[in-house]
Amino acid sequence: MAVAEPVRRSRRGWLWFGAGAAAVLAGVVAFVRLHGAVTAPRTAVTHAGERVTVHLSDGSAVTLAPSSSVRYVEQHSATEVALDGMAEFHVTHNPRRAFLVRARDAVVTDIGTEFVVRGYSDDSLVRVAVREGVVSLASNGAEGSALQLRAGDVGGVTGGQARRLSVSDKETLLGFANGSLVFDEEPLSRVALELSRWFNVDIQIADSTLARRRVSATYAAATLDDILNALAVTSRFEYRRDGRKLVLRPRHP
Repeated sequence: MAVAEPVRRSRRGWLWFGAGAAAVLAGVVAFVRLHGAVTAPRTAVTHAGERVTVHLSDGSAVTLAPSSSVRYVEQHSATEVALDGMAEFHVTHNPRRAFLVRARDAVVTDIGTEFVVRGYSDDSLVRVAVREGVVSLASNGAEGSALQLRAGDVGGVTGGQARRLSVSDKETLLGFANGSLVFDEEPLSRVALELSRWFNVDIQIADSTLARRRVSATYAAATLDDILNALAVTSRFEYRRDGRKLVLRPRHP
């Protein structure tokens, strides 16, 4: 398998937020009004096929996955980040300065760590995987019942409740931080959506049965052609490409 970076570095950008993202950001706005910001709110965004690392003033770093955005505020007592999509956080811990990440209905509070948060709008739940250190995970408005996650733990928030997830979710989430795409019994339809994000293409599946076929695989810094050619064998399909558009169809004997 060829070795190639499946995403490219992107400059910082400004994001137009829709109604769903605006709801997530409401807590950040209220936070700024209450505490006062050291810096004005800032926004970084990646489009399909892009990845970017944002460096904060305290030495922390946030690496955004493709099709993701963050809006963040830094002030004397805390840093607060609103995430739409997926990002890896390397936090410089300061016991006198809180670091909070909000993604949809989840609130992640750093207690000195490296972790990945995934909360795309079309995901069924917000997921968090901890590489080092400790985080506190809770549903928005229910911080009193927070779940503590340590290195190697994975948690999720759905239905207003934080809970632990399986180890397989850790590999899927942390794979992004390692530059890999990891799928664990995912339907091909979800794999196609993820590849569309990472490689800036439009993948369509022309058969509902094919779309439901399950995929378990790890692709380490592979090209799109590498991945599609491997998937075509294991999931038994053929594909046609026209510019950015790819159509997958079942392969008949």
